[in-house]
Amino acid sequence: MATDAMLVPGSAADHAICALLKLGQVASRLTDDRLLGLGVRVRHYNALQALQDNGRMSQADVGAHLRVDPATIVATLDDLENLGLAARHRHPSDRRRYLIDLTEKGEITLPRIRALLDSVQAEMFEALSPDQSVALADALAAMNAAQPLADRYDTVRGR
Repeated sequence: MATDAMLVPGSAADHAICALLKLGQVASRLTDDRLLGLGVRVRHYNALQALQDNGRMSQADVGAHLRVDPATIVATLDDLENLGLAARHRHPSDRRRYLIDLTEKGEITLPRIRALLDSVQAEMFEALSPDQSVALADALAAMNAAQPLADRYDTVRGR
């Protein structure tokens, strides 16, 4: 049986969005597989990286920063706390709120996660020339920073 290398076969591949969605699925599966040994997923990395980038944050601020709903951020932070990668502390002036800190173990684990993510990115980009890799990374960065797209996303999810 011949296998077709096309992830999105036929005329569906004429739509870049179809390729982007499929490539996202591939990236997600490869990343989950690679991070499995550390017991984390990309959502955990994003929260840890937010804490490293911003310092101590409230639980609500981590969720808002990552554009993640409250239930998901609570579950994510529960996981990180159980793994010893982050710690919750009661807010000193509002006992209903929590502040989240990156632990020493979290600081040590972050470079390992980044190295694994770099390996997945290299694998995903290996079919591209160096110029294509740079162009794709630049295009994705531009899309990521597009305020109108962020506004539409926030509107759709009711934020």
